[in-house]
Amino acid sequence: MVGDKIREAREKKGYSQEQLAELLGLSQSTVNKMENGKIRPNPRRVVEIAEALEADPQELLQDEEGHFVTIINNTENKASAQFLYSDRDDLTKELIKSKDAEIA
Repeated sequence: MVGDKIREAREKKGYSQEQLAELLGLSQSTVNKMENGKIRPNPRRVVEIAEALEADPQELLQDEEGHFVTIINNTENKASAQFLYSDRDDLTKELIKSKDAEIA
């Protein structure tokens, strides 16, 4: 879902996985795993990807039905969860909350 959107945006921009990886300071393998759903990027990473691809981060997080998805990874216990948001306001609030937590 999110990985497919990242791939579409990357291909639209004309970048290879290697080029995107270099822009993000990641390995090509990591980009490949994100695109194939093996790694779920956190909201901060989605924003970085969107900036590198000159895309709207909210579009990368929108599913086929128009819902917005954000992914929260908890690396301490390796749990991850997906949350669906029905509109941009809810998603924007969650992204701001995530950024605020990083700053604090």
